[in-house]
Amino acid sequence: MLFVNDTVAAIDLVQHPTNPDILYAAMWERTRGLEYRHSFGEGTGIWKSTDGGDTWTELTNGLPSGDVGRPGLTIAKSNPDLLYAFFDMPYQEVQVYKTFDGGDIWIRTNDSELDGMSSSFGWYFGQVRVHPADEEKVWVMGVQMYTTSNGGNEWYEGTSWDVHVDHHAMYFDEVNNRILLGNDGGLYESEDNGNSWDKINNLPFTQFYAIDVDYQNPLRLIGGTQDNNTVLTNTGGTDDWYPILGGDGMYCLFDYSNPFVLYAEYQWGNLFKSTDGGNNMDYIAWNWEADRVNWSAPLAMDPVDPNVLYFGTYRIWKSTNGGWSWDIVSGDITKGIDQYFHTVTTIAVSPLDN
Repeated sequence: MLFVNDTVAAIDLVQHPTNPDILYAAMWERTRGLEYRHSFGEGTGIWKSTDGGDTWTELTNGLPSGDVGRPGLTIAKSNPDLLYAFFDMPYQEVQVYKTFDGGDIWIRTNDSELDGMSSSFGWYFGQVRVHPADEEKVWVMGVQMYTTSNGGNEWYEGTSWDVHVDHHAMYFDEVNNRILLGNDGGLYESEDNGNSWDKINNLPFTQFYAIDVDYQNPLRLIGGTQDNNTVLTNTGGTDDWYPILGGDGMYCLFDYSNPFVLYAEYQWGNLFKSTDGGNNMDYIAWNWEADRVNWSAPLAMDPVDPNVLYFGTYRIWKSTNGGWSWDIVSGDITKGIDQYFHTVTTIAVSPLDN
C-alpha cells in the first residue's frame, strides 16, 4: 500500500507460477477527506515486472483508462501467459479483460451481465480467480459472485439463494479437490467445481458492531453484527443465537426495567422497537428519514428513566415515551454538509446527571 498526499494506492500482487521474477501488480487509487471520498482515479492500472520487482512497466494495450476503480488480477496456473483482470467502473459497471500473451494485449470479455454485481461499493471487492486446472473457468466476486466456464464468453451467477452475499476470497484446495469461498456470511466449500456450496458452520468469527446485556438476566445478550443481523441469545451460549432483525445490525438496547422491551437497528439509522422480546419489531425511525445519518447511528437510554431515549443523526433526537415519538433537542452539531459526512457517531448519558 502506497500513500501519496491524501491518496492511498492499494496494490494486489500476482506472481508467475513458474518464474518468480515475473510479477504483476494491480494498483488503484483511494482518496478520503473530511467531506469526500473517491475510489476511482487515473492512477489505477496494472503493471508488470520481469526482474523480481526492480523495474515495472504499465500494461495499457486494451485496458480501460481514465477514472477507473479497483481492479482485481489473477493468473492461470495451467497457462501462465493467460491472465484475467476485473475492473470496478463508474455507474456500477463491471469490466473483465483477459490476455493470452502475458499482458502485452488485452481483450474485453462479454461482461455486460456483470453490471451492478458490485452495487455502489466495488472498492469493497475486486477479486477474480481462475481454476488452477481449467483456464476457462473463472469467478469474479462482488455482492453477487459470477462465473464463466468458457473464458468470459458467457457469465452466470455462481451461487444459489442460500449462499451469503459480499464475496471476498477464494482458495483452491487441490489436494482435496475442493474450493473454499469467503464472504460476509462466513466460509463455504464446494466439492463439485463450484456448482454447489455448503457452509462450514463451525467458525465463531461474526463481527459485532454493538452489544447489550439484559441486566435482569445477564446471560441474555443482544448484538448487532456486520451483515449478519441483530442477534439474541437467552442463555449466553455460543450456539443458540438467533436473528431478530436483518441487515447490518447496529446499536441495540434492552429496557433494563422490562425484559420484553428491546431496541435494534440496521444500517443508516433504521431503528426498531419490540415489546415482546424480539418476536415482532416495530419501525420507529420515521422522524429522521430525511436526515444525514451515520452507517452506525447511535442510540442511548437514560440511566434513570428507560423511556427516555436519544438518537443521533447530524443532530440529537429525544423520546420520552420509549421511542414512539421523538423531538429534536439540538441543532446541527456536526458542521455538516448535504451528504453522509458529518454525523453523530456515539452518545452517552451521564450516570451522575442524566
